[in-house]
Amino acid sequence: MKTKKKQDFRVLLPVCIVLPLLAILAGALLFNYISGGPSSTGEAYLEEMTACHAEGILELYHPKMINYLQTHNGDRASEIASRLQSRLDGWYDTNFSSCGENITFAYDLTDKQSLDEETLAELKEIIGDGVSDAVVFQGEITATGSAGSKTVTHWVQLVKVDGVWYLYNLQMLL
Repeated sequence: MKTKKKQDFRVLLPVCIVLPLLAILAGALLFNYISGGPSSTGEAYLEEMTACHAEGILELYHPKMINYLQTHNGDRASEIASRLQSRLDGWYDTNFSSCGENITFAYDLTDKQSLDEETLAELKEIIGDGVSDAVVFQGEITATGSAGSKTVTHWVQLVKVDGVWYLYNLQMLL
């Protein structure tokens, strides 16, 4: 008569714990890679700027930032969008009209700087406890068209809220 050997499941216990933890870690890294971190938000901002899309830029702000501006300045969303569109059009004409027709753009984010605790505290007052980080990039926008090229520097200010990066420069919307 044959006897069955009992399986020792204690060997599987570490596997049952480690594999799910590795899967969670891999998922978090994949999410961070897909969401792109601050650089992808910064480049999206520069792309919307050069396309003169005020609505696209406004979508890159955390909703509480826009609500703050509306509450403290009494502006309606349409007024903010209209003012921003006007500023974008003027900024574009001033910086890139000399490049001629068929302009293409290249973007480079450099000189990333983390912000001080005082600025983070101010952002937490506006947005809430989800604020975990804020950075500033120096953005280089190079326009090339039929009449030549021009490079313009623009500062990109971003805040991380609940793992997602948003614009936070309210001065641009005033």
